[in-house]
Amino acid sequence: MKKFYLILLGLIITLQVVDAKKQQNSYISYNNYTGDFESDDSWNGDMPSADGNVDKEMFINGTITRNGDLNPVDVVVNGSFIVTGNYTNNQWGGLTLKKGAYVEIFGDLTGSAGISVAKDATLIVHGNLSSTGSSLQVNGDLIVLGDFSTSSSTQVQNNGNLIVGGDFSHLGGGLKGKEDDIYILDPNAEISGPGWGVTFEEAYGTLDDFIEDEGDSDLYDLVVDLGVLSDGPRWVGNQSSDWYDEDNWENNEIPDETTLVIIDVADHYPVIEDDLIVKELKVLNEASITISEGASLEVTDDVNNAGTIILQSTNDNLASLMLPETMKQSGIVKVKLSLESNSLFYLSSPIKSSQLRWFYPDGDIDNDFAYVFRDVQDNDKWQWYRVDDDYISENEELETAEAVFVKYVNGKELSLQGEVNNDEVTLSNLTEGYYLLGNPFPTAIDWEDPEGWDRDGISNTIWSWISYNGMRIVQTYNNGGDFLPGIPAIIPPGYDWDNVSHIAANQAFQIKVEESDVSLTIKRSARVKNSSAPLKSASAESSSDMELIRIQVTNDFAFDGTVLYFHETLSEEKGDEDADKKFNSSKNVPEVYTRIDEEALSINGLSQLVADTLSFPFSVRNNVEGQVTLEVNLEQFNADYDVFLEDKETGVLININDSNQYVYTPVQLGDDHDRFVLHLEKVQKVATAVEEIEEDNDWDGIHIIGQKEYALLQISPDLLINADATIQVLDLNGHLVSAYQTANTETQVDLPAQSGIYLLRVAAGGLVKTQKVAR
Repeated sequence: MKKFYLILLGLIITLQVVDAKKQQNSYISYNNYTGDFESDDSWNGDMPSADGNVDKEMFINGTITRNGDLNPVDVVVNGSFIVTGNYTNNQWGGLTLKKGAYVEIFGDLTGSAGISVAKDATLIVHGNLSSTGSSLQVNGDLIVLGDFSTSSSTQVQNNGNLIVGGDFSHLGGGLKGKEDDIYILDPNAEISGPGWGVTFEEAYGTLDDFIEDEGDSDLYDLVVDLGVLSDGPRWVGNQSSDWYDEDNWENNEIPDETTLVIIDVADHYPVIEDDLIVKELKVLNEASITISEGASLEVTDDVNNAGTIILQSTNDNLASLMLPETMKQSGIVKVKLSLESNSLFYLSSPIKSSQLRWFYPDGDIDNDFAYVFRDVQDNDKWQWYRVDDDYISENEELETAEAVFVKYVNGKELSLQGEVNNDEVTLSNLTEGYYLLGNPFPTAIDWEDPEGWDRDGISNTIWSWISYNGMRIVQTYNNGGDFLPGIPAIIPPGYDWDNVSHIAANQAFQIKVEESDVSLTIKRSARVKNSSAPLKSASAESSSDMELIRIQVTNDFAFDGTVLYFHETLSEEKGDEDADKKFNSSKNVPEVYTRIDEEALSINGLSQLVADTLSFPFSVRNNVEGQVTLEVNLEQFNADYDVFLEDKETGVLININDSNQYVYTPVQLGDDHDRFVLHLEKVQKVATAVEEIEEDNDWDGIHIIGQKEYALLQISPDLLINADATIQVLDLNGHLVSAYQTANTETQVDLPAQSGIYLLRVAAGGLVKTQKVAR
């Protein structure tokens, strides 16, 4: 007994030495760990090269994903192993799947080394499988969605299930299998082999055999989920890239939003040129689908992409991709973004692990540039850093939602390629200040959507930049808090009331963090599936109970805007509904803004209109000489007020209801806070004839009645107790024609000899009334 114990102990010691040597000469992933092949956290000890070229035996014990191609030596899988690219199987013992293991390769599996699939193990190849030597032993399930081919030196021992979706080629090596072991599912598959054996004797199962044998099995469900079996349309591309040409589809079946769509290898690949919805999308290896400029694709249920999805965009016409929350594989998405020359863009990338080098200028780096806005860990400040050889290291990545600022003198076509982000993004530990962030999705997101964001402690305002005459113009957007729709200070070209709250795909935007240690979450629900927003930035229609006045200034170079809006829930103090003014960097841009306690605002929310008369001074900033056009837009102002623009410098008073533009010349460069005022005067209900006076129960003390050549004024004695009334006759441009004072309760005022419409303005006892009269 003692002797046996010593022998057993010696065996244990020997095994420990072997395990130690194995660990020293192998790469071993942690048991029950889920992670990326490229992450050091996935490996117990040394990790293999992140480029996928592996020099030692590898043991996969948890669930490991290789993002890209793989060229290993021995690989033993005890857990799950996902390879998103091609797998080259040329060295040593090859690929071994132990009992219960799962391996899924989204590219091709090629090579001369052996492949062994144990019982209850599953090997899935989305591309083609090609073996040029050694052995292929299948005791579990081997599913090849593409073509299957073996050379004369390959021995195939199949005691499990070998299922092939494409062509089948066997050139003379051993091939063991029966009708219920090997299934070739494509009725049109090309099948080749020697003059004997399984292929010659047609001793394999067909599609009908598989359905009959496996129709109620888990294997059948798996094959259906993989898209090998489908009643959905299959793209064959016989004629053109036209999605709606039935000749491009197998059996002339054009898909709709209820079907699974398969994009097969073809002479022509589909190009989507409008807004399209499909239920499921499967892109086979080496196939592609393109979403053209201004078009969108929404997949509602599942995506299994072993090929390429291409988003073809320009800065003014973006392609959009909306993916389901869960899917087999989004696969490779290529964003091809053509940017016009001599324009400035604030950009982001929807691609995971985007490379900073992708944004590096191709040509003249003295005039072209690219900057990245990021956090410096040592001093906790966000700063701009130039993307150049001195800054970026080999394969340095752009973080999710990170922003890049670029200018390419001769334009550029950016090519961003990889897996797109499809998960919500959270940025944590933000301190007070301004941050430039990027849209992380391959589709627009809506700042107005309250369900799409978690942003406590963050201003309701975002700022974006548009390119105008080669300059950066700041655009301000405020969503008005939880109770009001959003307000833009200006609506730039390419935007309207339906999309001005949208942040386009590939677009960066600036936020203001108002508290310390806060987080911002951009949810999937913020996505907009077919936005027309171009690559510039950032409302929704205003509500009927909100009154809005927009002021815009324009010169020969650029334009700028500010907004006043009125609502019963607002106050005169600064609140969430107000947006800070961020001044433009170019001196050529004219500026207009309002102020609260010396603080400049581009959007100013005010309390509900109640008083009979109100006045709102606003400021202008002009740093270049020349004429400026000032426009007051009342399209969303429906209150019963007349609106007048007063220029204190010239004494001009204009009724905006009659003429909403005014041209001025700056008398001083810089800020001018005292020149312009908007006056609002409530429109009073007045009688239109003398006989109506007795029926007018709403008389407030002043009546103005037009009587052709003159106007009759009736003024209550109570309004004349302390001072005479002042009467002004003005033309529609606000110019004073004549003025009077009277202490009489009834006065006849002569109108000018020239026929037309005039304004009669009467001020008495603190009451001011303005009325149009016709001559």
